[in-house]
Amino acid sequence: VCSSDLNARDAIVGAVRKIRDAGTGRLLGVAGAACGGDILFQEVCRELGIDTLVCLALPPDRYIAASVLPEWVDRFHRVVGSVGVPVLSEQGKVPAWLTDKPGYGIWQRNNLWELCTALAQDAKRLTLVALWDGLQGDGPGGTEHMIGIARKRGAEIQILDMRAICAVSGTDR
Repeated sequence: VCSSDLNARDAIVGAVRKIRDAGTGRLLGVAGAACGGDILFQEVCRELGIDTLVCLALPPDRYIAASVLPEWVDRFHRVVGSVGVPVLSEQGKVPAWLTDKPGYGIWQRNNLWELCTALAQDAKRLTLVALWDGLQGDGPGGTEHMIGIARKRGAEIQILDMRAICAVSGTDR
């Protein structure tokens, strides 16, 4: 995310409002709680009165170590809250029956889990709002992977281009 997340947040607000204002029925925001887009999305949905579900790939302490910068930890805790949230894997490993799948790990499985969780909510329409710079991520299971699997499952994809968003604020990644 840019050094100032204000432009990214504004872009997410615009995308989520557009979805909300389309009036397609009950809305549920499903995402993780990584610093940047995940936390911003969770915050925006809640501010707009949209129910959210936080899905963590790992228990909170391990998730923070893997995906949350120190300056985002307080916001992580506000998003996650004091009640339990669904956790995909206590140990950070995929189930034994998936260990023979080359290059497949907890983060790809987490993307599939979030997508399936959203679909299991009796979704009439699935829209992925992705804050993305168009580049390959820093590892498997990132934004590029999520966009690919959502596209394969027929989701509407709204990409918020981080390159343009950061250019507006005069900063870069």
